[in-house]
Parts: sequence; structure tokens; C-alpha cells
Amino acid sequence: MEINRKDRIFHELYKVVLLGDAAVGKTTIRKKFAEGVTSKRYIMTIGVEVSTKDVVLTYNGKSRNVTLVIWDLGGQLYFTRMRSSFYQGTSGAILMYDVSNRKSFENLTLWIEEIKSFISNVPLVLVGNKIDLRSSKTSQFISKDEGLKKAKEIDKLHKGVVNFIETSALYGTNVEEAFLLLTREILDFESKKRKL
Repeated sequence: MEINRKDRIFHELYKVVLLGDAAVGKTTIRKKFAEGVTSKRYIMTIGVEVSTKDVVLTYNGKSRNVTLVIWDLGGQLYFTRMRSSFYQGTSGAILMYDVSNRKSFENLTLWIEEIKSFISNVPLVLVGNKIDLRSSKTSQFISKDEGLKKAKEIDKLHKGVVNFIETSALYGTNVEEAFLLLTREILDFESKKRKL
């Protein structure tokens, strides 16, 4: 039986990379989104870990089936050379920092330099993670306003779309929203490319 073209389900596949310093929660956010699990135990990512997640969303009034292939890249400085080979074919990126770790926030400048070297024109979502730790109200925490300001700075440096969201990977707060935000930006970006 022949399937009518308008009834076909089109499946799209996009590679997404997770970037940021070690211990900002990249693995936790990946596992929470892709597998629905979390762990409070920190285990360093050696090189790269990959997960996939099928997403169905409405985009421009149509249902879209998208598979995200999520590459969780080790954030340690000594993995820089190894990471360079993992960027090929990237459609979008999530750049993360830990709201309780100012050094991870300051190091975003280094990550932007790396991104500009390998994937300068893809959609990017800046994620301030671990908002569950803000309950102690100390001045060391990066505020949402600081995160928004940083996203605007990055937007000027990065040749692509930059959005901002805060998450708690541990509790799942805004985790799905972060990936859906990036997925919509990827679809927009790919749609614009096809029109050129």
C-alpha cells in the first residue's frame, strides 16, 4: 500500500553537544533528559558519552519527530585536543555553568573561544545549572540577571542564535525546556539554511 506523502512521518536527526567546565552537571542533565534518571554521585566524563532522545514537538503548526544525539564532552582542560574531533556535524550546543561556581561562569569566555573555533554558526543555549543550590542566598551564587547579561555578551561574539535558561538537572527543573528550546532553534536555523 502506498503512503500518501502528506501522511508520512518525517524523522530528523540532530547532533547536540554539551559543553562547560567539569562538574557543572552536563552528565546529570543528559541522563535526566534522555533516560529520566539522576545521580548525586559525580563521575568524571572521560572524553565523551553519548545518549539519544526522541522528541515530538509542534513546529510551525506541524508535528515534528526529532532524534537528538547528545554528546556529553569531558570538560577538563586536558581534553581540549580530544574534544576538537567531536564537534564535527554539530547542529546545536548547550553551554553550561554551575550557578554556585563562579569559576565555571568566568570560564565561559574560554568555551566561547573553543566554540568559535569549531562550531561558530550553530544555535546555542546558555544554561545556568544547579539552581537548587541557591537556597542559602549567599553572594557567591551567579544571579539570573548575571546569566542573562552573559547570554547577551555571548550573542555578540557567537555567530548563531543564543538563548538562556536556568535549570536544576538534579530535580529536572527546566531540563526538558532547555533541550526543546535548542531543538526549536535548530529547526529555525535549518529552515533558514534551506531557504538560502
